[in-house]
Amino acid sequence: MDDQEDNQGPMSAPEEEEVEDQMPMMIVPKKKRSLWVIIVVPMIILVIVSFLAARLMPQAAKYEEAVASMNERYPGYTGDISPSGSVAAKFLPQRKIQFEYNLQGLESNCVDCGIHIHEGTTCDDADEVGGHYYSVEVDPWTTEGGAVYNSDVNGEATGHFTLTSGYDTYNENVGHAVVIHSQNGTRLSCGILKAET
Repeated sequence: MDDQEDNQGPMSAPEEEEVEDQMPMMIVPKKKRSLWVIIVVPMIILVIVSFLAARLMPQAAKYEEAVASMNERYPGYTGDISPSGSVAAKFLPQRKIQFEYNLQGLESNCVDCGIHIHEGTTCDDADEVGGHYYSVEVDPWTTEGGAVYNSDVNGEATGHFTLTSGYDTYNENVGHAVVIHSQNGTRLSCGILKAET
């Protein structure tokens, strides 16, 4: 009986210390849970909100593009310069045209030489290529308008420029002639803007 009383009686000092040592361990899970709620849950919510925002946001505006192969000489031109390459016209949502060119066979070191969209829709007849194609008050297809290329010592030119012509959509430009000019303004090459393939 004494044994039973000893088992059920008051705890000895070492047993009390053992229980106290266990007390903090019972609190730790709550702290871990609090830490989890404070740090992990907001991170999960942030990831979900970011994902939904990306899905619901309007997609970046796309542009239409037309490309002109510049491998044909301008009708009637019989000089020594034989340009080749291509010009891409990207019609941006802000009603601007971004011109990108990659050309070879040009004059060496041609500075501020013209590259323009023209009124005509053919490269077969010089009389039908027409002048610069624009509807704004001031002709943008000029050096001042930035519609130029600069070639290197090898007669190569790669670059881009952006402008507003008043005819700034794909449908208003596709089918029109693009003309490359020499340093003195001679029309060297002609190509028709076509749908990008």
